[in-house]
Amino acid sequence: MKRKTAWLLALVLAVSLCACGQEGRAEPESAQPEVIEPSADEMLEADDAQTLTLEELKAIIAVNQVVLPYLDGVLDDPESLSILEIDVVSVPGEPQGYHMVRVDYNAANSTGGRDRDELYVETSRGGTGDNSEYLGDTATQTIRRGNNRDRYDECVAEGMEEVSVDVDTVMRNLEFSEDELYDMVWAQFDAMGIR
Repeated sequence: MKRKTAWLLALVLAVSLCACGQEGRAEPESAQPEVIEPSADEMLEADDAQTLTLEELKAIIAVNQVVLPYLDGVLDDPESLSILEIDVVSVPGEPQGYHMVRVDYNAANSTGGRDRDELYVETSRGGTGDNSEYLGDTATQTIRRGNNRDRYDECVAEGMEEVSVDVDTVMRNLEFSEDELYDMVWAQFDAMGIR
């Protein structure tokens, strides 16, 4: 009798465990994930987030047209380059649209360590007929020190605001062509009333 009762209890316990284990499993209604369409407000916010400021555009121009090509030619290991910080400052005494860009970076050196340095690039407002007029004549010759660094320091000393630019934003937008950048810069100028 005790054996039959023990077997019966074991059978009831096994059935109840199996039943409990099946409760958490639901059959999927469909194999396709549910697609959630963004609202009009969310799409507008995404467009606003993708709008680049004038300082970001000038940083993209400086990094793409001067900094990366220059460092690619002088670094022992260009793949080790890390851009740490980018600041942009307006140039006083020039027509609006002239900026100095400071790029703080580090990279591997020949002894296995890392060196940190800064580069300075002057950007102009861009000529109306020639899209390559963004860079000063001496941009690549005085990129590290000398005139560009002195000019950057003078701009800050004269009270011009240093604007920190998000490095990730700059690096994500390096694919823009010179013509696209030109159009975006001049759209910013139009919005500010600069001609």
